[in-house]
Amino acid sequence: ETQRLLKITEERNAELAIINSVQAALAAELNIQGIYEAVGDKIREIFQGKDVGIRIYDSVTKMEHFPYTYENGERIHIDSEPVGDVGFGPLIYRTKQTHILNENILEEAKKVGSYIISGTEMPRSQAMVPLIAGDQARGLIELVDMQREHAFSESDVRLLQTLASSMSIALENARLFDETQRLLKETETRAAELAILNSVGEAMAKTLDVKTVTYNVGDKIREIFHAEIVDILMFDLKTNMVQLTYSYAGKYFEDEPAWELTEGGLTTKIIQTRQSLLLKSAKEIEDHGAQAYVTSPSDEPDIESYMGVPIMVGEKILGVVDVQSVKANAFDESNLRLLQTLSANMGIAIENARLFDETQRL
Repeated sequence: ETQRLLKITEERNAELAIINSVQAALAAELNIQGIYEAVGDKIREIFQGKDVGIRIYDSVTKMEHFPYTYENGERIHIDSEPVGDVGFGPLIYRTKQTHILNENILEEAKKVGSYIISGTEMPRSQAMVPLIAGDQARGLIELVDMQREHAFSESDVRLLQTLASSMSIALENARLFDETQRLLKETETRAAELAILNSVGEAMAKTLDVKTVTYNVGDKIREIFHAEIVDILMFDLKTNMVQLTYSYAGKYFEDEPAWELTEGGLTTKIIQTRQSLLLKSAKEIEDHGAQAYVTSPSDEPDIESYMGVPIMVGEKILGVVDVQSVKANAFDESNLRLLQTLSANMGIAIENARLFDETQRL
């Protein structure tokens, strides 16, 4: 009895040492893939000769991902795939229970409708432990022996469950850390946008002359978006004419003749639909029916990114502001949101300047 108790104590001490070493590795990691690597490598080190797989289940997209998989001692890649209703994975995600198969795996697999994932083989022994966060299974750790049955003891399973629990906590901490970082970045972005809006607002408030307003805003937009080309075009609904009031493409283009709004072209599309455009490649730009502006030098590189926003006051469209770059994917949704806000402010400033001009004439 004493010998048995001593052996149990030794096993518990060994397990505790292993758990401590894994937790020490996890404590230094706030990168999610780093957690997969740290836990996976430790489990392979502990269970010599066994293969390890970590699966992650996304309950929103119903997809299963395989960020860490070893088979026959080799690291393998498995593509993410939709999770159906059958198989060991869905069974564990539903029941949140550990599943041990020490023999007759093929027969047991048939019972639950399991199948061999492409690029893998059927093991002889398999232990699968869920990764639980709150009341949800977020994935599982899989320990397999490709050579022999009855490969896993109760103490093996108990240790694997403890490691899975530690990993679940680490993953949740990493997720919360990522979420906090995202929110901080979002807050910083919003603060930067507010500072930009304030500076543009100050530039617009200095004058009630339409041309000066467009030049002040156009220069600010070039500075903000580091754009090679910026255009501000005013549209006269009565005459159906478009006037390029601000254009910069390596130099300022001034006193360009107005032209009649016709079918085709990005400006026409924005004016007719009152909708913004965010195009991230030359192909997208071409597919949307782009036509060359008078300000586009023929010897310059092709435009690869385009962002255009209607200038509105209420339901009335005053024109279009567009930003262009020779780099693909130069602008994103947050850039578009900022340009839309700038455009709305510019619309008010231009309308105020126009009303001021009319009042002066009276």
